[in-house]
Amino acid sequence: MSADYRKDKDPEEASRHFVDMERYGRDLFMDPETDLDRLVLQFGRQATQQDGTGPWSAEITFDRLLDAFRRRDLEAILLYSSDLFHYVADLHQSLHTTENFNGQLTGQMDIHARFESDLLNRYQSRISFHQVDPTDLGPVLSELFDLVLESHREVETLLRADDRIVSELVLDCKAYRRRGEGRNYPDSYFERMFDEVG
Repeated sequence: MSADYRKDKDPEEASRHFVDMERYGRDLFMDPETDLDRLVLQFGRQATQQDGTGPWSAEITFDRLLDAFRRRDLEAILLYSSDLFHYVADLHQSLHTTENFNGQLTGQMDIHARFESDLLNRYQSRISFHQVDPTDLGPVLSELFDLVLESHREVETLLRADDRIVSELVLDCKAYRRRGEGRNYPDSYFERMFDEVG
């Protein structure tokens, strides 16, 4: 079962898809010795569930995947490969690294879906991908922390672009939400967002 679909059945699943960097502080992501046990000891289980365990969950899943390969357990290999891909992909999405994940703190409600789904679905044919050669990684958690820091740097860029475009197009965001169209902004909004942050 896909990681997103387990959120309803496993109360800890949702926290594996994000990390609210502001809640933990930047310094924590500079210390690769901060494993999940240390995080829970420092912040408490309830806070870590609320503020996310994304990079730690990806590291644990990576370790489980390695073990599955050692055991030659095809079913576990497929499950953990899928989960690892999902968790790492989530950490590449800037809004998965901030407590303002849906624009709720800045009056930009529904930005998460507009950016993550709507923009991508509209412009996926214009996105180019290129193959990179595999490289040796250092410690996995350290690499994941670097990813979180890199993704988080884009949060303000994304929020500023959305705010500026909405303002310049004179969009009444509240009216869109009242009509249940919080994600159905005009094409001109998506064209400009793609040009700026796509």
